[in-house]
Amino acid sequence: MYIPQFNPRVRKNESSGLYFFEIRDNEGKTVEYQAGFKTKREAENAGLAIQQKLRQGFSLDRYTSLYDWFQTWYDLKIRPKKNISQETKKNYQIYGETLKRLFGDKPIVEIKATEYQRIMNVYGETVGYDYLSRINSIIRKTVKLAQSDKIVIDDFTATVELFAGKDVQKADDKYIHSVEDYHRLISYLEDNLNYEDSVVNHVIYIIAKTGMRYGEVIGLTDEDTHLDDHYLHTHRRYNTSTWKWTNAKNETSKRFTPIDKKTIQVITTMKAEREQIISSLKIKNEEHFLFFHYGLEHGIPSVASVNKALKKILKELGITPIITTKGLRHTYGSYLLHNDIDMGVVAKILGHKDIQMLIEVYGHTMAERIDTEFKEVEEIMNQI
Repeated sequence: MYIPQFNPRVRKNESSGLYFFEIRDNEGKTVEYQAGFKTKREAENAGLAIQQKLRQGFSLDRYTSLYDWFQTWYDLKIRPKKNISQETKKNYQIYGETLKRLFGDKPIVEIKATEYQRIMNVYGETVGYDYLSRINSIIRKTVKLAQSDKIVIDDFTATVELFAGKDVQKADDKYIHSVEDYHRLISYLEDNLNYEDSVVNHVIYIIAKTGMRYGEVIGLTDEDTHLDDHYLHTHRRYNTSTWKWTNAKNETSKRFTPIDKKTIQVITTMKAEREQIISSLKIKNEEHFLFFHYGLEHGIPSVASVNKALKKILKELGITPIITTKGLRHTYGSYLLHNDIDMGVVAKILGHKDIQMLIEVYGHTMAERIDTEFKEVEEIMNQI
């Protein structure tokens, strides 16, 4: 069954400075147009409201495509949510585009279990297990929605087995194993902080000492630094792929992160050097970025450039595994657990809503702690 998607497009009228939206169907025909919005968000919200009304004029049945059912699931279950960011919602739309490529306009009733397994096998050769599992989960939820509407279809996802072609990163490859290596990295960064040359090492240092996500750290502004109270306040993120602000991942991600005296000194010194240089060059840090650097096109370093620098440092120090800034966040979490910080407290510092994520991601322990506890187990068993 063919259902127009009525995709809204938002643009800015350069002459008036106001925004407008245009809704077209799959054939490119304009079905709705409105202008005169002061902000892009206002135009987007108005366009989405019209889109939903247009879609409601078409009924869904067993001959509707999997993709159309997905769009309905997204409109009903994901779009209205206030506790997830626009960036996350955009990711769901990317998953939808994947479904469109894999299944086209094939009616949901015609997708058989064997065909589904074959499609997932072929697609699995090109992606990692986590992504493949996420796609399968979304399809399963879409099928459940159709069945809840009394649509008579088989759950073709029920017996699927997932096989990914790309190697899944092992848990042991996601963090620095040794306390000594973690300390060596921190020490190296402290000895190689030269703001005039680069702000990258400062960024790596703060991630290593706070466990904050890259987007959270790079999105810090001067107003977010509460040095007298020994904490940083993260409440939004900055995406260096699009060079735009995004909302916090969720409400739990909006938090206060504790910082130690050395970190406070590093930030204080860097800010003084930054202000002296940009003042002499007569340039402005319009967004008030904490890690603003005069030598960068966008004023702040990209995640790719920071990961590249981190990789180089780890190789120079002979530290394995070679991790990214995300792995540095994992290392920080592991280090707190290694030092017997309560799991609930660690979860709060890292911005997790509960300890379940903590158990799954940070449920490993650093090498020295493992060796010690193994010996303790031996001693206990020796007493028998």
